[in-house]
Amino acid sequence: MSHTPSDAMHINLHAQVEDGLWLHFLSIPFADVRRLCHRPLKWLRFVSYTICGAEGNISMTPGGDTVDYDDTLIEAGDFYYKPQGSCHFVDPGVVSDRDTVPDSSMDGTPPCSSFFWSEIERREGNRCIFSGEPWCEAAHIVPQAKGHNYLAALIHGRADLYNVDRNALQERGIESVENGLYLSSTLHAAFKATDCAILKTPNFALNTDDIPCAHAPDGAAPEIRCTLQFFAHWEDVESVRRLHNIDAQFTRGTGVPQPWSLLLDFMYGAIVFQKWASGDGVRKWLSGKAAQGIFAEVAAMPLVPESKASEGVDVRGQNLPYSREARKRNHGLK
Repeated sequence: MSHTPSDAMHINLHAQVEDGLWLHFLSIPFADVRRLCHRPLKWLRFVSYTICGAEGNISMTPGGDTVDYDDTLIEAGDFYYKPQGSCHFVDPGVVSDRDTVPDSSMDGTPPCSSFFWSEIERREGNRCIFSGEPWCEAAHIVPQAKGHNYLAALIHGRADLYNVDRNALQERGIESVENGLYLSSTLHAAFKATDCAILKTPNFALNTDDIPCAHAPDGAAPEIRCTLQFFAHWEDVESVRRLHNIDAQFTRGTGVPQPWSLLLDFMYGAIVFQKWASGDGVRKWLSGKAAQGIFAEVAAMPLVPESKASEGVDVRGQNLPYSREARKRNHGLK
């Protein structure tokens, strides 16, 4: 009979990366999986998808029968993900640029534009989408430091998985509002530190009710969710416990596009991998794949003109029209 494993046990995820070659990608404490989802195998399938950039199925042996994804009484142990079709692996280094705000990015992209900040502020009604706090910060989902060409290469590789137009974000690139969130300064800092990520459901593997729903009547889940999940310090800080598994509250009727699932999923996979990678060997392997894939594609692209996607470019840290300090002053606040 199946039983609930002890907290000390781990779920180990292996993925087939080539014919006959399986790599041990993740080793996740079972207790962490349990606080992130109701159905661990469905969540593990989604995480595998975000890391591999390809749909697939999970089995308990390499190439074995597909598991019962609705089984909630699984034991910790080894699970195997077999992708279907070509993979577009996650870049494990993308999280390292979360804290970087350069004068320009790797392809010449200028700093955060006033358009980006003001449109995201308008979309969210000038309040953090999770905590409800006013006077927040515009955050990039994929780090701004990566630049327009990186985003273009990412979308090109994964567009078919999401049925999106490869050129849809070409006009503003990394500064597209689809790559933005409006977060309190505390959550923005946690987001940059990879302590948390955002899980959008329904998706390839998960329904909305597969994820715990904080602060909802009877735990009822809405039809579409963007759920904030913490991977670190979640038990030690009251404010974190309060916001773990809380859903974003987007302002309706603004006409400003919502964040793209493609970008949220990519960063979710990158953060999960950064947190629970099985070791340096698989980190090195995925970094090599990124060098051969997305970075090779970026290197082949021309540098972005300085005028690209940047009307009224701001320099962060100065009191320009859309800095946090200036917006407070303009609204008569101290």
